[in-house]
Amino acid sequence: ASITSGDIGTFFGDAAETFGNGTSFIYNFCFLVMIYFFCYFWTSIIFNPKEISDNLKEQGTFIPGYRPGRRTADYLERVMDRITYVGAGFLAVVAVVPTVVSSLMGVDYQIASFYGGTGLLIAVSVAFDLVQKIDSHLVMRNYRGLLE
Repeated sequence: ASITSGDIGTFFGDAAETFGNGTSFIYNFCFLVMIYFFCYFWTSIIFNPKEISDNLKEQGTFIPGYRPGRRTADYLERVMDRITYVGAGFLAVVAVVPTVVSSLMGVDYQIASFYGGTGLLIAVSVAFDLVQKIDSHLVMRNYRGLLE
């Protein structure tokens, strides 16, 4: 059995057809798997529970209910795994919103992708920033009487 250029072209053509439009089940499943994989991969590189446990021990602090050292590191790792799972789930939902909107409401995928993913994250961060600025202005207005 030999592989010909026609077989390779057919394979890549089928792959492009499956993954090209971003609305197929296989595409979304692979997308979700990659989101979870890279969330855990990034967390394992950035977050070192042993190092944090050692730093807490050196500073003379501890987490109530857990002895400094190995038990603290195990606790931190368990907590970080749970947080990463929930965070990756949130990112997965945000990433799949355009596909769901596109398929359920019959909206063109290009238009639906405008409202999902990055656009949604930017809108939420701007809203949080606006609320924070309003809160700081209200606090300054209340303290202005104390400063003068």
